[in-house]
Amino acid sequence: MPTSRVIARGRRLAESLMTDTCTVTRFGEKAADGRGGTTRPATVVYEGKCRIPPPTQSLTNLTPEAAGHEYTVLRLEVHFPVGTFAPMVGDVITVLTAKHDPLLPGRVYRVVQPHHGATTAYRLGVEEVL
Repeated sequence: MPTSRVIARGRRLAESLMTDTCTVTRFGEKAADGRGGTTRPATVVYEGKCRIPPPTQSLTNLTPEAAGHEYTVLRLEVHFPVGTFAPMVGDVITVLTAKHDPLLPGRVYRVVQPHHGATTAYRLGVEEVL
């Protein structure tokens, strides 16, 4: 079987597992807002299907401390169809719907690794600060 057919088949399979929906927002550079403050323009670069698989053992949780407060940083992945957008570090992913987990909608993740394998799906390394 030609490689292109194998990849196409793998992409169809990967997308069939993407039963959640997300938006991906990219923030621009800070700019003066005209009232003495600053603003960061936001652009939605993607809205559509995604998959938030359970965390794997290779991804670790951190418990850093800042200003005397401990917080937990959960590291995981979010999967998107190949070619839907060009992910960048700092993009913000918001879960809109989740077919199999009623606690996922509303969760927000920040992209820390823009490509984590791209043959059958974009697998983005993300963090959630809890």
